[in-house]
Amino acid sequence: MKYSTAIATCVLATLAAAQVPFTSCSTSPTDFALSTFAISPYPLCSGQISYYAAAGNLLAPIVNGSKLEITGRYLGRIIYVDNHDLCTLLNNQGTPCPVSTPQTALNLGVIVKPTLPVNIPWQWTVNATNGNPSQNNIFCQKTTVTEREERLSAA
Repeated sequence: MKYSTAIATCVLATLAAAQVPFTSCSTSPTDFALSTFAISPYPLCSGQISYYAAAGNLLAPIVNGSKLEITGRYLGRIIYVDNHDLCTLLNNQGTPCPVSTPQTALNLGVIVKPTLPVNIPWQWTVNATNGNPSQNNIFCQKTTVTEREERLSAA
């Protein structure tokens, strides 16, 4: 019963939620000039797929060896890390590497780990690094998020 209540809570919160605003966290020029970056569903739901949608103008090809790093911080401390092969994520959404210019949209699906903190606002950073020799940032985006799914206690 608790499990179905937690899932229902997550689904209802997602249907009622507005989009969370992201801002750039890159300290250097990026390989993807973003016009929009969004995550859905929001709020995030442990164990569910979150989709990241990036729109803009790809300035350099995305090649094999590219990485996606998702990091959560609370009070300056890292509390969540999830690293992925970017080309695998892109391929799963129908965009195999290498991704050539002038690609205008990237869609990534990532399962949210169950270690996601609950009911506290924390900084969520999504950083993509190219697998090219210079390992440029493809994009880096950050926001403050709260995960609202109820935690299940072991019975």
